[in-house]
Amino acid sequence: MITSPRTELLKGEVDKVRKWVADGGNLLWLIDQDPLRGLQPLADDLGLQLTPGIVVDPTAAQLRIPATIALATSYGVHPITEGFTYNTAFPFVRQIVTKPEGSNWHATQLVEVAQRGWVETGSLDKDLRYDKDRDVHGPVVVAAALERKVKDKSQRVVVVGGSQFLSNQSIGLLSNLDLGVNMLNWLAADENLITVQPRSRVDSELTLGRAPLAMIGFGFLIVLPLAFLLTGGMIWWRRRQT
Repeated sequence: MITSPRTELLKGEVDKVRKWVADGGNLLWLIDQDPLRGLQPLADDLGLQLTPGIVVDPTAAQLRIPATIALATSYGVHPITEGFTYNTAFPFVRQIVTKPEGSNWHATQLVEVAQRGWVETGSLDKDLRYDKDRDVHGPVVVAAALERKVKDKSQRVVVVGGSQFLSNQSIGLLSNLDLGVNMLNWLAADENLITVQPRSRVDSELTLGRAPLAMIGFGFLIVLPLAFLLTGGMIWWRRRQT
């Protein structure tokens, strides 16, 4: 797995990664908006076109969450997303464009976000507005799966336009964990494990202290019977008066 490196990679390091892919190794690449730090040749090998900018999703803003968290409700036809109908959230995600023409890669668009959004190529500090002359209108593809045959074996690569959707802060959002696990299972050729993970049960047990328990017991054992007796007595007395 490759996440966005923070320092420039040495040519020898990049060559090792490219050789791993050239020899048929599987790969999960989470590509943030940061510079590629020397990995542009790897992007070229995979036929990736990485456009600048961050996806802005007005739907997220309507839900009172930052517009830079793109919400996904549309998924491609692929084993990773088969039967996957849940929402996922991608903070500060970039667009992924696959251009495998002239190569033996078969590309599938996995995740589409921001149906009414766009790729913001300007500053995120200002008021976010779509600029038709500069920005890319949604929907925006932010994840793709690549597959090919190498030495009679299936090679698999998953590329996501950001690492934050699997970060500690975001992996619990919506169904991010399910999608991430499905990606890893597909890369490991464990299709039988691709599923929606069972949700943990919410603890519905009510624990009361001594004082609340005493009040409940007093109410049921004394107050409630007295109330019934008083009500019955009043009904009996009124009938005696008529």
